[in-house]
Amino acid sequence: VVYVDLFKFKAINDSFGLRVGDYILKVVAERLQSVVRKSDFIARIGGDEFVFLLYDCKEYKQFVERTLQEIEKDIVWESHVFNVSANFGIAIYPHDGTDFGDLLIKADMAMYYAKNSGKSYHLASQLSTDSI
Repeated sequence: VVYVDLFKFKAINDSFGLRVGDYILKVVAERLQSVVRKSDFIARIGGDEFVFLLYDCKEYKQFVERTLQEIEKDIVWESHVFNVSANFGIAIYPHDGTDFGDLLIKADMAMYYAKNSGKSYHLASQLSTDSI
């Protein structure tokens, strides 16, 4: 499970309005859809947060790096050029949890750790009790 939170998005929404924000979310969603395999699943779970469910993905770090490159491409709206980024949290079955709910919670916690640490991603397995 890969939990994604867009970075720099709130400032765009606040400064340019929901119409521009919705457009940017649509572009990002299309980019996210373009990086998944047919066996994978992606969903927007609210606001500027998305979740990937990747089936048997051993190259998850490369997946996150490739996904981040797609997200960070410029987005043009009329005469404005926008750049958003993202923070990712990764939880791996069965090490980090044995059901989707546990994996989602751990991936979310790892994402927030990455966000608060200035990192692009963090693994749930590397969370210590001090960082939770």
